[in-house]
Amino acid sequence: MSRLLAALLGALLFWSFDRGLTNCDPAHQHVPQFHNLHPAVQDAQERPPTPLWESNFNGVRFEQYNPAEHVKDDKCSLQPGQSRPQRIPKVVHFIFGLAENFGSSPFNFVHYMAVLSAHQRIRPEAIYMHHIFQPTGYWWEHAKHMVTLVKARDASQLYGHKLQHVAHQADILRLEALYKWGGIYMDIDTLSIVPFDALLHHDFIIGEEGDGEYGLGNSVMAAAPGSKFAERWLSAYAAFRTSEWAEHSIFIPRRLAIEHPDELCVLPPYAFSYPLAWTAEGQQALFTPVANQDISGVLVKTPALNGTMYNALYVGQYALHLAEHGSWKYLADYDYQYVREHQTITRMQLLMEDILKDLPPVPRDPDYDRRYEPIPGLPKPSSWTEQGSKLLTEEELKEQVKAADKQQLEEIRPDDLPERVQQLIKILIERLP
Repeated sequence: MSRLLAALLGALLFWSFDRGLTNCDPAHQHVPQFHNLHPAVQDAQERPPTPLWESNFNGVRFEQYNPAEHVKDDKCSLQPGQSRPQRIPKVVHFIFGLAENFGSSPFNFVHYMAVLSAHQRIRPEAIYMHHIFQPTGYWWEHAKHMVTLVKARDASQLYGHKLQHVAHQADILRLEALYKWGGIYMDIDTLSIVPFDALLHHDFIIGEEGDGEYGLGNSVMAAAPGSKFAERWLSAYAAFRTSEWAEHSIFIPRRLAIEHPDELCVLPPYAFSYPLAWTAEGQQALFTPVANQDISGVLVKTPALNGTMYNALYVGQYALHLAEHGSWKYLADYDYQYVREHQTITRMQLLMEDILKDLPPVPRDPDYDRRYEPIPGLPKPSSWTEQGSKLLTEEELKEQVKAADKQQLEEIRPDDLPERVQQLIKILIERLP
């Protein structure tokens, strides 16, 4: 596949597929042996899973969900003054660079903020950056002193299944690392808000994501080495189906969690992923200017286990997944100057400013004005819409996708594309052998 095609698919479809994780032992070259496929996997394939959130939230629709009214939904966190033996190592795992073009998104300010906030708030013993292609660039130079680079293994095959997309490879690699070494996994576009100390006594931690249409979000997880739930989840990949995009990353773990609740603790959505930054509602909450620019009360105080208070959007919030692939049209403008000096204040600015407040000024990236074009020649990420697709002629679009094989084209999620591009790919699929 040509570089230009890879850029188109990476930018149009999976803007942040470069997230995920690999195993954190450089010498580890083999997939661990796991139990046979659990019956819950077959069950999840045959009928829609029952959403966990119905029991936790008493039937409240996600759009109406108010974290302030549901702080008691958190059954996982220790309260200040409580203590339990720690089972999860206090290390953080990120992944970046599974693809040579970095998923069309070179290491940027958002990724820097993910590393910085983890370093500041979690205060881990180590931050591992798992990669195949080493990060480069302006913001990597500012972040690299905080991380330990670890070479990732090739995860393109598992249980005889070919994992073509780096997103699916990353789904496997993050679970392998948590199973073998334990720790906290975060997508590289996640802000750490509060230390995780109140959660480290569990065997496996994960958060709900979205309403009944979604399941458990694998963008932020934590596990003890040898976690039974991580092992069970990995074994489910014996029945992996490339055609089902989120089946094994979101729906299968939810089904397994329902059947084996003693193997993990599930946090409410506001712990890691509320508001959903890739939805219109979430973007309005995070990126719309605060009314009358009155910032008092926008952030609330939420306690860590040691009693220290941190600024957050909600009480009980630990992190916030920014879903870079869906919110880049807003995030592209963000850097140190934008956060600290921009006159219009948003909730996202306030969260980032709270992390940056004690740092000396960071000069603007000399390539800041090119931030909308991670791959030269592509239209702005903020224009992945019907209107934006018109920036390319029909011939240019054909040229960019003609090298793809039929299976790759059929795996594209149609809802992620402008209608014009959907029609073109449908025609190409029909023409390919």
